[in-house]
Amino acid sequence: MAVSPVVAQIISFVVMTILGSLILMLSAKIFKLKDQSFMTALKIVLILYVITLVLGLIGLAALNIALIMSILSFIVVIALGIYLIKKFYKLDWGKAVLVWLVWFILSLIVGFIIGLILLAIGLGIAAV
Repeated sequence: MAVSPVVAQIISFVVMTILGSLILMLSAKIFKLKDQSFMTALKIVLILYVITLVLGLIGLAALNIALIMSILSFIVVIALGIYLIKKFYKLDWGKAVLVWLVWFILSLIVGFIIGLILLAIGLGIAAV
């Protein structure tokens, strides 16, 4: 039974939002911030993911500028992520950059591990 692409995207969005929020919450704990709540992390991640989605849709609508939109989106999401961390956690710019950097690196590691797991599952299914 195949999952429709829309359902797969919705499931992916929900899972990645929860994972991103948990990882940001872990970053807040690493830096011993006053507010280490899941809800604060969730607010930041939701804002960033919605902005990413909108910028991605703009890039898809104008395929001739998709590469430019991808680069611009990446830069905007980094700047906005640092700003939101600074604002929501009431940090100075330096500490906000460090929290974002730890969050980014942890997200890459978790994403890599999930990718390996999905690859192993895919290879296991293909072998059957």
